[in-house]
Amino acid sequence: FRNAPHEHPFRAQTKLPLEAEELGFDWLGSLEHHFADYAMCPDNTQYLSYIAAKTKKIKLMTAAIILPWNDPLRVVEKCIMLDILSDGRLLVGFGRGLSPLEFGGFRVDMTYSREMFDEAAAMIQRGLETGIVEGDGKFFKQPRYEVRPRPERSFKDRICMVGMSPSSVEIAGPLLAVLFMADAGLGLLTKAAPSLNVFSLGFPLKIFITLSLIGVTFVALPDAMSNLLDKISNNTDVVSAVFSTKQ
Repeated sequence: FRNAPHEHPFRAQTKLPLEAEELGFDWLGSLEHHFADYAMCPDNTQYLSYIAAKTKKIKLMTAAIILPWNDPLRVVEKCIMLDILSDGRLLVGFGRGLSPLEFGGFRVDMTYSREMFDEAAAMIQRGLETGIVEGDGKFFKQPRYEVRPRPERSFKDRICMVGMSPSSVEIAGPLLAVLFMADAGLGLLTKAAPSLNVFSLGFPLKIFITLSLIGVTFVALPDAMSNLLDKISNNTDVVSAVFSTKQ
């Protein structure tokens, strides 16, 4: 796919998620990445709206919306609309980003990514529950506005966070978010976990399969894995870690 026009792999890998529901997968997640071949999905809410229209049961996860690159008010609006269109199947995932290329493209100083994430996440979480977005923080000055459409249902237990460090665990706890951590962060988490005491393995381990070109992730219990493995090419990563930060 590397030398092919971008629309070819994009369309090819958009077809596979439509089979995931029939194969028994629980969630389908889409990344947000910009400006490079690592993943071609600059707007995961738009992508998941397309998937929502063609599926009925599989849960849809933004994995993740990168908060320093997005206006909190717009995030609330997009997520509420997607949740209504999908009949409550949305899992809202947040991240703070890690690529200097992407931060540069959005003219955002990466130095402040953690502070921006913390400020935006709290605003968005309140907005998803109440339909009202407001803030007077260091980075986001948002007058009080009520969005349309209003949220149809609560997002409690449907907030997720992508993390790679022990500090991510500390942030996810107060947000009552589920933390998704790849293998690269497991060593750090293991060292921090005894003192942090904010996560537990309270449900069965699930398996991730990621399609690298457009950043689509499938999540399923192991017994659903064999059917889909035959359909996935060698450009996939398998990550086997899911942590819940809720006591």
